[in-house]
Amino acid sequence: MFRRTKTGAAELAEKLEARGFSAQAMHGDMTQSLRESVIRRLKAGQIEVVVATDVAARGLDVEQIEHVVNFDIPHDEEVYVHRIGRTGRAGRSGVATLFVTPRERRMLRDIERFTGAAIAPMKMPTRADVHAKRIAVFKDSVKKGIDDGDLDLYVALVNEIAEESGRDLAEVAAASARLANASRSLEMQAEAPPVRSEARPATSRPEQPTRRVREERPEPVARSAPRVERADRAKPWQNVMSDWPAGTDGERESFGALPARSRTPREDRPARGGGPPEAKTRLVIALGAEHGLTAKNVVGSIANEANIPGRDIGPIEIGETSTIVIVPEHVADL
Repeated sequence: MFRRTKTGAAELAEKLEARGFSAQAMHGDMTQSLRESVIRRLKAGQIEVVVATDVAARGLDVEQIEHVVNFDIPHDEEVYVHRIGRTGRAGRSGVATLFVTPRERRMLRDIERFTGAAIAPMKMPTRADVHAKRIAVFKDSVKKGIDDGDLDLYVALVNEIAEESGRDLAEVAAASARLANASRSLEMQAEAPPVRSEARPATSRPEQPTRRVREERPEPVARSAPRVERADRAKPWQNVMSDWPAGTDGERESFGALPARSRTPREDRPARGGGPPEAKTRLVIALGAEHGLTAKNVVGSIANEANIPGRDIGPIEIGETSTIVIVPEHVADL
């Protein structure tokens, strides 16, 4: 699988592992010896999926790759050709899949013109489709195991467990099947709910985020201004963050300049030392590590526009394409 950034490769590999796949990331922050170790494990069948950036995959030579998945569409047509050329080698068949968002259709047409071949669209499988496929694969593997024979030990063991537990053979077989699939459920996991803005007391502190790896991305170019949002309300510091370079063309909506706001003098605001601690709230910014955003940028922009000390801002969790920051509730209500 290919991703454009180091952060994206690491996050996708973690999510695949959490869902029972044997996956490993490979990106530019890894030493050459670590990359070679990943390739050796892939060739030996010890891992199923390698999630790589284009830089880390240069010179990658594995003959028996059956599938190449372009999780991110590449910026360059030649990069796409190099990616898919890693499957179907030496007369073998192979499948290359490309994920495309509606805003990336122009890039898809550029790839089709460059390669001189149309890329057939595929319908995204539903949760029911995936469930049915997993059930079918499991049934086939069980039937093959029966055909292979040499089951005397297991037949005796199943009968023994049924007798000792007072359960029938079907229940024992069902429990055995569930244990055999413990690492990868036959049912798809439900997606995590979207992040929502919510007020929380100042004493409630979220877990500190793990440090993100640096990303591999093309040279930045001029982009349209990104969107910064919490729920449906624009923030007074949005015009500062809008100067930050956005992602791919058309990925964010553009905003015009916001009207200037007179700042409240620091001495006019309630004293921080007295009274109960002010409630905190969580803001979501539609920028992340993929756009080069850092915690310093976030703190500086919010502190400057909201006229609050930087120590009142945080913790900050920078994701690939979005950022969560904890701020005093009065800042979000401005």
